[in-house]
Amino acid sequence: MDLGGKDGGIAVPNMGDSQVNYVYIATKRAILKGKTITIYDEQGNKIDRTITFNDDNSVATYTYKGKTTEFKRD
Repeated sequence: MDLGGKDGGIAVPNMGDSQVNYVYIATKRAILKGKTITIYDEQGNKIDRTITFNDDNSVATYTYKGKTTEFKRD
């Protein structure tokens, strides 16, 4: 699935076009657990980032350029 365009966007591997609407609705949920998300800048360059969610969505980790940030729910 590719939601990219000339103004940037995302691509999620191993997901078909029939799942596009579901991904729009579920982007903040664990449907993306452990997935690698490719973000395109306005010039069409790819920027790889990884977001991993715990099963209960209480913690998420975000990795970019070898740095990992942990987000916790209050």
